Amino acid sequence: DDKLINLFSHPRINPYIHLSIQSASSSVLKDMNRHYDGTKVREVLQKLRNLKRKDGAILNIGADIIVGFPGESDEDYGESLDIVKTFQISSLHAFPFSPHIDHYNVPAGKFKNQVPNHISQRRVKEIIAAGEQAKENLYKQSIGQKLVVLIEKVRGDTFSGWTQNYIAANKKNFLPDDGQEIKRGKCVSGVLR
Repeated sequence: DDKLINLFSHPRINPYIHLSIQSASSSVLKDMNRHYDGTKVREVLQKLRNLKRKDGAILNIGADIIVGFPGESDEDYGESLDIVKTFQISSLHAFPFSPHIDHYNVPAGKFKNQVPNHISQRRVKEIIAAGEQAKENLYKQSIGQKLVVLIEKVRGDTFSGWTQNYIAANKKNFLPDDGQEIKRGKCVSGVLR
């Protein structure tokens, strides 16, 4: 829905969204019994990337992606890898398909064309590396930006927390504005460096 997507352009909405994409391949999504296809995934991601926020913050897109779903070809996997790179999905949760979850057998575990474990593991490593590169790109683009950090930990004169667009912040990479109390649970404004 375009109204929901457009909410992310407003400064009162944190510039971070996490999507349960699962795959960018229409054939894999169909086998997963999802009610959307790869074209819709790309359309939504493109709309999110085209947003211009009024506060200038960069939208961080996160996603869940499963690789090695039964029948996933190299081409199918390539579609998922491509969206991570093209749309800079920088908070990526990528997993190899598992036929068992919490001691329950997953129906797809009985599908033919199971992807060998070594291929799934290679794909997971590769797609995670693409997500890490996107995370590094987001960080570099955010240097010098005025951001707000929610402080999670304070130990002595060090602290750590997260910016509103989910970039890890600490004493080394974030310079708080003068006169602010650095205390757990506080939101502190400053500049990423």
